[in-house]
Amino acid sequence: MTTYGALMEQAARHIHAGGSQTAAHRFDDLRDAHLAVASFHGLLDAIERHVWHLVDPARATTIYGTSAPPQGTDPVEYAALRMVTAIPTLEDKDHRLPPIPQPIDHPWADAARALGAAVDLLATHTDVAGTSRSPDGPLVWDFAARRRALGRVADLTGAVLSGADTLGLRVGQAGTHWSSVRRWIPTFDESRAWAADAVHQAKDRTGAGPLDDIELANPSIRTANELLELADRIARLRRSAWGALRHPDFSVATLNDFAGVGLAVNAHCAAFHGVDLRQVADDPALAQLPQIVRARAWQRVLGDLHDVISPGPGAPTVRADAIAVRHLLAQTAPLTGASVGRAASCELDRRAVGAVVDGAVDTMSQIAAWNSMTYNRLACSGHLRIRAANLTGEQITDSPELAAAKLRGTSVAVTPALHERALRHYRDAAERIASGSDHSGTASAPSPTPEAIVIGRAHHL
Repeated sequence: MTTYGALMEQAARHIHAGGSQTAAHRFDDLRDAHLAVASFHGLLDAIERHVWHLVDPARATTIYGTSAPPQGTDPVEYAALRMVTAIPTLEDKDHRLPPIPQPIDHPWADAARALGAAVDLLATHTDVAGTSRSPDGPLVWDFAARRRALGRVADLTGAVLSGADTLGLRVGQAGTHWSSVRRWIPTFDESRAWAADAVHQAKDRTGAGPLDDIELANPSIRTANELLELADRIARLRRSAWGALRHPDFSVATLNDFAGVGLAVNAHCAAFHGVDLRQVADDPALAQLPQIVRARAWQRVLGDLHDVISPGPGAPTVRADAIAVRHLLAQTAPLTGASVGRAASCELDRRAVGAVVDGAVDTMSQIAAWNSMTYNRLACSGHLRIRAANLTGEQITDSPELAAAKLRGTSVAVTPALHERALRHYRDAAERIASGSDHSGTASAPSPTPEAIVIGRAHHL
């Protein structure tokens, strides 16, 4: 799946190809010269848009046109803005260009498209006010991450502008009047100086940064092979869990689906890495493995949710993804037999399976933290209830109200003790704990899943 970093790398390659092509060969005719000039200016437009997207809009108006950085201004941000505002051709967009041949087929035009796609990708995660539209929204809006990206764009801009003189020479050699050349390709010395300053202030010419792994906020599911589909469905579950924080569906069924996936992912991950799950119940050392500890934590969560009822019907997308993920895990990292599924026919595929499964474990830990907040919100607002008939005698002791509800066969709000126990189990599922000791007591167990059968029932932990 395309990421911001991949698009920026594409832009860098196209910029280098365009510069090398211009330096090594004359243009065949005026059409080729005009095509190169149009592509060059289109690339400068894309750079300008990219910079303005990355800078802090609250400070941009105070930076623009100033001769020195205002108080509190980041030097990289200031230099990047001065870089684009000093490009003279950006002030005369209506009269600067020669006749533009169509279609525009040039490496610089490809670079402009890649830069534009990178901006569009980031824009899917936040709105203009910085409000998150995805779990990655806070990272996309984080200024430290954007600062690194600004340094990268400045480095690319310096590379583009360094070829301006050569471009002007080639355009003149193609037969363009030199007065037109000077108008289309003026001096960019000031912009180049600001680009160099931004790169220097950023102190990192590699450009790699936190934004590199950002993907589209809502990509489609790829079904070309099992690993791609598994990774995409886990990612969509992550987005669904995050979305439930702001827009809960008031359904314990959805939380059950997440918990089932959490158990499955950790169990299959353990099996992939060589753990014989059939030995876990009798081997204390295996029970201490992080994947087993988290799998059992998710199993306890399933027990906590088993008797809980709520008004919502459940999210069909989450249910479909949960079913698909379990099926895909069985294909790529089965619980028993070979250590990897049929997708891992060679060592390279094995590494790919491991990367996806290990990434799924980390994602489910994050989902556990979000599910904990969703559960807490629903319980505190009274949307989660439990059938009083399923409460034990110990649980209704000293509570006449619970005893009466048990006799009447009605439901009651989740008790404080059950509420706290579920939150504790969610915390265990979210943490990278190294100990599998149980401190919760016996939980009511739902119908056993294949993963639960091979790692042992919750009341044996």
